[in-house]
Amino acid sequence: MKIRILLSAMAICLLCNCGIARAQNSGAGSKPLTAPDNTLFLELGPASNGIGVGYERRLLKSAQLYLRTGLGFGFSTDDALYQSAGSNNWSQGDCHTYSYTVPVGATYLLWDHRSKLELGAGAAFTYQHSSVEGYNKDDSFANLYGNVGWRWQARSGFLLRMGLSPIYSLNKDNVWNNGVTIGNHDKRCVLSFYLGLGWAF
Repeated sequence: MKIRILLSAMAICLLCNCGIARAQNSGAGSKPLTAPDNTLFLELGPASNGIGVGYERRLLKSAQLYLRTGLGFGFSTDDALYQSAGSNNWSQGDCHTYSYTVPVGATYLLWDHRSKLELGAGAAFTYQHSSVEGYNKDDSFANLYGNVGWRWQARSGFLLRMGLSPIYSLNKDNVWNNGVTIGNHDKRCVLSFYLGLGWAF
């Protein structure tokens, strides 16, 4: 059910995107939108492993191909079992987890008008610190992600981007509690949603 809802929402976005693009191409006096060289945005999604700031730089003058990076931050709290040093008993306590992520990837945009199809892929490198009742644990891992969505850019530079983002954990111990599980991968591969607001210049 969840995956049907996500795919339906994506299909509606793409249909709207195609309709807007056709209207812009056929409209009287319609002018192609000059592709910006730089993009700065706030993002909510799996590429940033939570919320993050992203930056894109155009690589080719002949195509809308961008290299992206950024910095993401995530926080979660949950109940966890832990074992005190020198004790055979297990106790339950609150586990607080902080994560810092650096995504690196590429984004390709189709169409020269305000409404665009956005395709992207890359890797996200995460450092994670967990603490429960005074006991600390540090981890680092990497994830592979993809983006398929819609981007709208105003002539003033404001942009909105949204879509679906499949993500795969390269660490078998790192699983996703949110998103729709893809295949039989013990939640290592899920389908999620991303949303971003920013400025192109």
